Amino acid sequence: LSDRNLTWSFAGSVDKPSRVEMLQTLSAIEPNLMKLLPTWKQPQPEEADEYIKSLENTKFIPCPRGQNYETYRLYEALEAGCIPICIGEPNNEHDCYNKLIGDKAILIVNDWSAAKSLIQQLNNNPQALNQIQDNLVKFWTNHKANITAHMLAALERISIV
Repeated sequence: LSDRNLTWSFAGSVDKPSRVEMLQTLSAIEPNLMKLLPTWKQPQPEEADEYIKSLENTKFIPCPRGQNYETYRLYEALEAGCIPICIGEPNNEHDCYNKLIGDKAILIVNDWSAAKSLIQQLNNNPQALNQIQDNLVKFWTNHKANITAHMLAALERISIV
């Protein structure tokens, strides 16, 4: 992970005030890549390829909430081996990730200023950065294998009946 060129990247809409705050706070950390849209839209295939390439070259992905707390951006980050960062919510909405993915698997901070500090701290420590990524990749790979095994077992039970 420490060999990737982009410290962080974000591709998405800026139609929510929290995203503007996020981008203003994190923009001081370079190098970064921001692909901003006025509103959400379905990407074209060439944009999707470009997005995947940017993820593969990025260390951290800020994952602001969308229409609800859970966002596809987090799963894209995990698939690409990036470190996703989310903001905790006062009503504990962020606990959905503990239930869906696993306890403390995702970096969750109090606000985007704390995210900025954490990114800067970890980016200056390549060994810690690589260890976090290694842990996340192992966890995500095992998590997907467990989900697959549960689904296959459920399908097997259905086909027997």
